[in-house]
Amino acid sequence: MTNQAMGNRVVLLKTRVVCGERKSLDDFHRHSGRRDGRDSTCKACGSLRGKRWYRDKQKATNRLYSTYRAMRHRCHYPKHEHYPIYGGRGIRVCQAWLDDFQVFCDWATQAGYRPGLQLDRIDNEKGYCPENCRFVTPSQNARNKRQRERPIRTNPKLTEEQVKQVRGLLTEGLTQREIGRRFSVTHGTIGAIKRRQTWADVL
Repeated sequence: MTNQAMGNRVVLLKTRVVCGERKSLDDFHRHSGRRDGRDSTCKACGSLRGKRWYRDKQKATNRLYSTYRAMRHRCHYPKHEHYPIYGGRGIRVCQAWLDDFQVFCDWATQAGYRPGLQLDRIDNEKGYCPENCRFVTPSQNARNKRQRERPIRTNPKLTEEQVKQVRGLLTEGLTQREIGRRFSVTHGTIGAIKRRQTWADVL
Protein backbone atom coordinates (compact mmCIF):
# COMPACT_ATOMS: atom_id res chain seq x y z
CA MET A 1 0.00 0.00 0.00
CA THR A 2 1.35 3.46 -0.92
CA ASN A 3 0.39 7.12 -0.53
CA GLN A 4 -0.25 9.57 -3.33
CA ALA A 5 -0.79 13.31 -2.94
CA MET A 6 -3.98 14.61 -4.54
CA GLY A 7 -4.10 18.38 -4.00
CA ASN A 8 -4.27 18.95 -0.26
CA ARG A 9 -5.21 15.40 0.61
CA VAL A 10 -3.38 12.09 0.65
CA VAL A 11 -4.99 9.12 -1.09
CA LEU A 12 -4.04 5.64 0.09
CA LEU A 13 -3.36 3.33 -2.83
CA LYS A 14 -3.37 -0.44 -2.99
CA THR A 15 -2.28 -2.80 -5.76
CA ARG A 16 -5.05 -4.91 -7.25
CA VAL A 17 -4.26 -8.60 -6.96
CA VAL A 18 -6.09 -9.66 -10.14
CA CYS A 19 -4.92 -7.06 -12.66
CA GLY A 20 -1.99 -5.43 -10.86
CA GLU A 21 -3.25 -1.84 -11.08
CA ARG A 22 -2.98 0.60 -8.19
CA LYS A 23 -6.26 2.08 -7.01
CA SER A 24 -7.67 4.00 -4.06
CA LEU A 25 -8.72 2.02 -0.99
CA ASP A 26 -12.26 3.17 -1.69
CA ASP A 27 -12.20 0.80 -4.68
CA PHE A 28 -11.81 -2.21 -2.36
CA HIS A 29 -14.45 -3.76 -0.11
CA ARG A 30 -13.75 -3.70 3.63
CA HIS A 31 -12.20 -6.85 5.10
CA SER A 32 -11.65 -7.06 8.85
CA GLY A 33 -9.29 -10.01 8.51
CA ARG A 34 -6.61 -8.13 6.54
CA ARG A 35 -3.97 -5.79 7.89
CA ASP A 36 -5.04 -2.79 5.80
CA GLY A 37 -8.73 -3.50 6.39
CA ARG A 38 -9.50 -4.00 2.70
CA ASP A 39 -10.10 -7.01 0.48
CA SER A 40 -7.25 -8.16 -1.76
CA THR A 41 -9.45 -7.94 -4.88
CA CYS A 42 -10.90 -4.60 -5.93
CA LYS A 43 -14.62 -4.11 -6.52
CA ALA A 44 -14.26 -4.00 -10.32
CA CYS A 45 -12.29 -7.24 -10.52
CA GLY A 46 -14.61 -8.89 -8.02
CA SER A 47 -17.63 -7.94 -10.12
CA LEU A 48 -15.98 -9.23 -13.30
CA ARG A 49 -15.05 -12.49 -11.61
CA GLY A 50 -18.64 -12.88 -10.38
CA LYS A 51 -20.03 -12.39 -13.88
CA ARG A 52 -17.61 -14.96 -15.30
CA TRP A 53 -18.57 -17.43 -12.56
CA TYR A 54 -22.26 -16.91 -13.37
CA ARG A 55 -21.74 -17.46 -17.10
CA ASP A 56 -19.74 -20.62 -16.42
CA LYS A 57 -22.43 -21.85 -14.02
CA GLN A 58 -25.13 -21.21 -16.61
CA LYS A 59 -23.17 -23.10 -19.26
CA ALA A 60 -22.43 -26.03 -16.97
CA THR A 61 -26.10 -26.39 -15.99
CA ASN A 62 -27.70 -25.79 -19.41
CA ARG A 63 -29.05 -22.46 -18.11
CA LEU A 64 -30.84 -24.12 -15.19
CA TYR A 65 -29.02 -21.99 -12.61
CA SER A 66 -30.81 -18.78 -13.67
CA THR A 67 -34.15 -20.57 -13.18
CA TYR A 68 -33.09 -21.60 -9.68
CA ARG A 69 -31.85 -18.15 -8.73
CA ALA A 70 -34.97 -16.40 -10.04
CA MET A 71 -37.16 -18.85 -8.09
CA ARG A 72 -35.30 -18.15 -4.85
CA HIS A 73 -35.21 -14.39 -5.29
CA ARG A 74 -38.89 -13.85 -6.00
CA CYS A 75 -39.84 -16.00 -3.01
CA HIS A 76 -37.26 -15.01 -0.39
CA TYR A 77 -35.84 -11.57 -1.25
CA PRO A 78 -38.25 -8.76 -0.29
CA LYS A 79 -36.47 -6.28 -2.57
CA HIS A 80 -37.24 -8.38 -5.67
CA GLU A 81 -39.81 -6.71 -7.92
CA HIS A 82 -42.14 -9.73 -7.92
CA TYR A 83 -41.76 -10.61 -4.23
CA PRO A 84 -45.24 -9.20 -3.40
CA ILE A 85 -46.99 -11.77 -5.63
CA TYR A 86 -44.73 -14.66 -4.56
CA GLY A 87 -43.01 -14.44 -1.19
CA GLY A 88 -45.34 -11.65 -0.11
CA ARG A 89 -48.33 -13.97 -0.33
CA GLY A 90 -46.62 -16.96 1.25
CA ILE A 91 -45.09 -18.75 -1.73
CA ARG A 92 -41.82 -20.34 -0.59
CA VAL A 93 -39.15 -22.70 -1.89
CA CYS A 94 -38.91 -25.99 -0.02
CA GLN A 95 -36.00 -26.18 2.39
CA ALA A 96 -34.12 -28.92 0.53
CA TRP A 97 -33.97 -26.82 -2.64
CA LEU A 98 -33.31 -23.63 -0.75
CA ASP A 99 -30.30 -25.13 0.99
CA ASP A 100 -28.67 -26.86 -1.97
CA PHE A 101 -28.80 -26.06 -5.68
CA GLN A 102 -27.54 -29.56 -6.50
CA VAL A 103 -30.64 -31.11 -4.92
CA PHE A 104 -32.80 -28.95 -7.19
CA CYS A 105 -30.57 -29.78 -10.17
CA ASP A 106 -30.88 -33.53 -9.56
CA TRP A 107 -34.66 -33.25 -9.34
CA ALA A 108 -34.79 -31.13 -12.52
CA THR A 109 -32.81 -33.75 -14.44
CA GLN A 110 -35.21 -36.48 -13.34
CA ALA A 111 -38.18 -34.23 -14.15
CA GLY A 112 -37.07 -33.91 -17.77
CA TYR A 113 -35.57 -30.43 -17.78
CA ARG A 114 -34.05 -29.16 -21.00
CA PRO A 115 -33.26 -25.64 -22.22
CA GLY A 116 -36.40 -23.88 -23.39
CA LEU A 117 -38.71 -25.40 -20.77
CA GLN A 118 -40.00 -23.35 -17.85
CA LEU A 119 -40.51 -24.21 -14.20
CA ASP A 120 -44.22 -24.35 -13.39
CA ARG A 121 -46.16 -24.83 -10.15
CA ILE A 122 -49.08 -27.21 -10.61
CA ASP A 123 -51.07 -25.45 -7.85
CA ASN A 124 -50.39 -21.73 -7.97
CA GLU A 125 -51.42 -21.34 -4.34
CA LYS A 126 -48.64 -23.66 -3.16
CA GLY A 127 -44.88 -23.25 -3.11
CA TYR A 128 -41.94 -24.70 -5.02
CA CYS A 129 -41.28 -28.35 -4.13
CA PRO A 130 -40.93 -31.63 -6.07
CA GLU A 131 -44.57 -32.55 -5.53
CA ASN A 132 -45.88 -29.25 -6.91
CA CYS A 133 -43.47 -28.49 -9.74
CA ARG A 134 -42.87 -29.60 -13.30
CA PHE A 135 -41.23 -28.34 -16.47
CA VAL A 136 -43.51 -27.22 -19.27
CA THR A 137 -43.36 -25.35 -22.55
CA PRO A 138 -43.89 -21.56 -22.49
CA SER A 139 -47.40 -21.93 -23.95
CA GLN A 140 -48.37 -24.49 -21.30
CA ASN A 141 -46.96 -22.25 -18.59
CA ALA A 142 -48.95 -19.26 -19.85
CA ARG A 143 -52.21 -21.19 -19.50
CA ASN A 144 -51.45 -21.96 -15.87
CA LYS A 145 -50.72 -18.40 -14.78
CA ARG A 146 -52.47 -16.84 -11.84
CA GLN A 147 -54.56 -13.88 -13.00
CA ARG A 148 -52.51 -10.70 -12.78
CA GLU A 149 -53.46 -8.06 -10.25
CA ARG A 150 -52.20 -5.46 -12.73
CA PRO A 151 -52.45 -5.92 -16.50
CA ILE A 152 -49.49 -6.12 -18.85
CA ARG A 153 -49.00 -2.85 -20.64
CA THR A 154 -49.73 -3.35 -24.32
CA ASN A 155 -47.94 -0.13 -25.25
CA PRO A 156 -45.16 0.04 -22.65
CA LYS A 157 -42.95 3.06 -22.16
CA LEU A 158 -39.75 1.76 -20.68
CA THR A 159 -37.08 4.16 -19.52
CA GLU A 160 -33.54 4.08 -20.84
CA GLU A 161 -32.32 2.73 -17.50
CA GLN A 162 -34.88 -0.09 -17.60
CA VAL A 163 -33.79 -1.01 -21.14
CA LYS A 164 -30.18 -1.21 -19.91
CA GLN A 165 -31.35 -3.55 -17.15
CA VAL A 166 -33.21 -5.65 -19.72
CA ARG A 167 -30.07 -5.99 -21.84
CA GLY A 168 -28.10 -7.02 -18.75
CA LEU A 169 -30.63 -9.73 -17.86
CA LEU A 170 -30.59 -11.02 -21.43
CA THR A 171 -26.80 -11.32 -21.19
CA GLU A 172 -27.20 -13.30 -17.95
CA GLY A 173 -29.37 -15.82 -19.79
CA LEU A 174 -32.83 -15.08 -18.38
CA THR A 175 -35.70 -15.88 -20.71
CA GLN A 176 -37.60 -13.11 -22.47
CA ARG A 177 -40.78 -14.18 -20.69
CA GLU A 178 -39.18 -13.97 -17.24
CA ILE A 179 -37.73 -10.54 -17.99
CA GLY A 180 -41.09 -9.41 -19.34
CA ARG A 181 -42.72 -10.39 -16.05
CA ARG A 182 -40.21 -8.33 -14.11
CA PHE A 183 -41.04 -5.20 -16.08
CA SER A 184 -44.75 -5.99 -16.65
CA VAL A 185 -44.38 -6.04 -20.43
CA THR A 186 -44.88 -8.75 -23.01
CA HIS A 187 -42.04 -11.08 -23.96
CA GLY A 188 -42.45 -9.69 -27.48
CA THR A 189 -41.37 -6.29 -26.20
CA ILE A 190 -38.26 -7.88 -24.70
CA GLY A 191 -37.63 -9.71 -27.98
CA ALA A 192 -37.79 -6.43 -29.90
CA ILE A 193 -35.21 -4.93 -27.56
CA LYS A 194 -33.02 -8.03 -27.95
CA ARG A 195 -33.19 -7.84 -31.75
CA ARG A 196 -32.59 -4.06 -31.56
CA GLN A 197 -35.82 -3.33 -33.37
CA THR A 198 -36.33 -0.71 -30.69
CA TRP A 199 -33.98 1.17 -28.36
CA ALA A 200 -31.13 0.28 -30.74
CA ASP A 201 -29.01 3.16 -29.45
CA VAL A 202 -29.05 1.89 -25.84
CA LEU A 203 -26.19 -0.49 -25.06
